[in-house]
Order: sequence, then structure tokens, then C-alpha cells
Amino acid sequence: MDQTVEKLAKTKEYRTILKYYFKFLIETGVRPGEEVKHLKFSNFKRSTNDYGETEVFCIDHQRENSPAP
Repeated sequence: MDQTVEKLAKTKEYRTILKYYFKFLIETGVRPGEEVKHLKFSNFKRSTNDYGETEVFCIDHQRENSPAP
């Protein structure tokens, strides 16, 4: 019984996260899989443009073990 409850809780968590995951992929153009797996919060920079709008940029994203281009 406890395993069933744990599975249901995990499924609910995945469904909640999935909505944000897809929105992130669509809004940024990042491909699912390896490309998104290695992103960290430190890869992003938030700034304000001349109109006072907040913009978020992905900066310097490279996999740790991959050679520099």
C-alpha cells in the first residue's frame, strides 16, 4: 500500500514539473535530452532592459567535459 501511495505522489510531482519543463523548452528553443540536462542556474543572467522589462539570458553554456570550440 505504501508503494502505491509513493508512486502516486511521484507521478503527481512529475506531472507538475512536466508543465514547466515543456514551457521552458518552448520558450527557449532548447532541445530536450542532453542539451537541457547540463544547464545550471549559474548559466543564466537576469537583467533589465531600457524599458524596465526583465530579460533572462543563457550565458556560457558548455558541458564540463567537452572541449571548447
